[in-house]
Amino acid sequence: MKKLLTLLLFFNLAFGESIIFKGCFKGYYFFIPIIENCITYIEDGNTGKFLTDVHTIGIAKVFKDLKYTGIALSEKDKSKKFFFKQKEKNLTVEYWYEFNRDKILTKKTVRKGGVIKRKQSIVPNEEGYLDPFIASVVLFKTFDKKPTGYLKIFFDGKKYKIPYKVSGKDTIKLSGKRYRCYVVELKPEVKGEGLLKTKGKWKVWIDEKTHFPVKVKAVFDKGIIYLKRN
Repeated sequence: MKKLLTLLLFFNLAFGESIIFKGCFKGYYFFIPIIENCITYIEDGNTGKFLTDVHTIGIAKVFKDLKYTGIALSEKDKSKKFFFKQKEKNLTVEYWYEFNRDKILTKKTVRKGGVIKRKQSIVPNEEGYLDPFIASVVLFKTFDKKPTGYLKIFFDGKKYKIPYKVSGKDTIKLSGKRYRCYVVELKPEVKGEGLLKTKGKWKVWIDEKTHFPVKVKAVFDKGIIYLKRN
């Protein structure tokens, strides 16, 4: 999947699409770097592509060799296709969604301990739920115009209305650079396979200039991780 993401990025650059955001974040647990998350968002007119790659680093790789990769395609800020692969020890999960006008076609494959389970379904979507990646892009684009609201997210067969609000502004310093940020609070109570179980209040520091995050306080049922822009 990582090779596919790299190939897609190469073709996007070669044929003139514009990169709106590209950056990597390190995730810290009690000041120890444990993961790296690299994100690219590309836009060409009304279409968008969101690519992500997450993997453990340093000593954490010895205990939890995690690898998450994904891609989402959108049109006019509406989800079109979504693929996400999650790998944790002996667990591998693949999610594939196709968003049509009023329904979502879903496929899920779980490989665990030598056992493979597959599931397909069609989910009604008259309310316009989005995949998690495109939903985050929509938030970054619109939060200053709509400082409170809900994100409608579909993931792992469930629909979530995640409340958010702009709680204020802050200036932070990362890698010797100062960022003036909006602070957005969310409560993404999303339940997935393996370690993908979020809880509590998240905070996102969003750069005033780029409208993309530079720092995230992410809360999971196993603890809190701070993601900081490299």
